[in-house]
Amino acid sequence: MIEKFRVQFDFTIEAYNELQALKERLRASSRAEAVRIALGVLRWVLEQHSAGNKILVEKQNGDQQEVVFPFPKVEATTYSVKEAKPAAAAQETAGV
Repeated sequence: MIEKFRVQFDFTIEAYNELQALKERLRASSRAEAVRIALGVLRWVLEQHSAGNKILVEKQNGDQQEVVFPFPKVEATTYSVKEAKPAAAAQETAGV
């Protein structure tokens, strides 16, 4: 069985509506699935940025434009995911 972690977000109405619209456009089964897809895209963007690569959009007329992302500078290191510990293991590690 895959272990799951519950995460709760407080969204403005605009952000909630955007998430709902993305869910529908992606044909995701849930808002959580839409968030997981978005995380995967952001992870890929960060990996490309950290490697010094550019991301380009090629328009229908053949023109290319570099995509500039509005987030702060990301450290040029390899992106890695730290694994979460199950609640029981985290308590044991903390000596609880």
